[in-house]
Amino acid sequence: MGKAINQATTMTEGKDLRLEDLKVSLDHICSEIAERFNLCLPTGKPRTATIINILASSPCIGCIVRRLQQQDRPIIDAVYLENHRLAVGILVEQLHSFLAKMGYKVSVLTEARLEHSTADILIAPTDYGVNLQCGQNNVLIEVKTGNALSYSQLFRSLIDISNATVVLWRIKRRQVAVIRRKRLQPMLLAFMRMCILRGGRVLAETGPVKCQHSTTWSNFTLSAKEFENTIHDFADALMDTLPTVMETVLREIRSNGGER
Repeated sequence: MGKAINQATTMTEGKDLRLEDLKVSLDHICSEIAERFNLCLPTGKPRTATIINILASSPCIGCIVRRLQQQDRPIIDAVYLENHRLAVGILVEQLHSFLAKMGYKVSVLTEARLEHSTADILIAPTDYGVNLQCGQNNVLIEVKTGNALSYSQLFRSLIDISNATVVLWRIKRRQVAVIRRKRLQPMLLAFMRMCILRGGRVLAETGPVKCQHSTTWSNFTLSAKEFENTIHDFADALMDTLPTVMETVLREIRSNGGER
């Protein structure tokens, strides 16, 4: 534990830090937290995404510790999960068909990684949307079916992927935005430093941590009328904005040197 804390301090003191160095330190912090709070996947690997989300959620160490200890999670109406699953599924097939007709050799990647492939473009469905791997370039499509926007989720998707461009598809808001990692690099580094230092403070606490904040989960479900409106609004917004997403993705692939 002490090693992780000392490394966190050292890795955040320099002015010209590299993302790769911060990532090493962040991984160490997450591993230490996972071990202390038993936050590991069945494979034994740390639940890094969950830990980063919790670290980013509040500057209050008491709130963070309670969330790390809490096993229960909020119950969200399944319609939102189904909307997301459907939107990603439609997008994957549309991209595969669309890019193949444009002359690209396309492969749909369903596993976490693909070691060998001859495809020009790999389409990888992910937890947050779709990742298009075009040689050394990546176009990530984040699919948001509600109103929320998570910087933690956005930054997590950028940490491991170099030369990344994010196409943010906010279906309900009918918005398609292009976000480039190079432009967000200073804020991304600041976010990683914040999580490293905050994780170090969590690990430095050896006794009970108290605070006055409430962290009780509030379950959420839709009424019958809200459910009906959600389905109709989602259907209209999905079909209205799907062409814009396709055009945006093709433009980004071409601008990354993939012109046919």
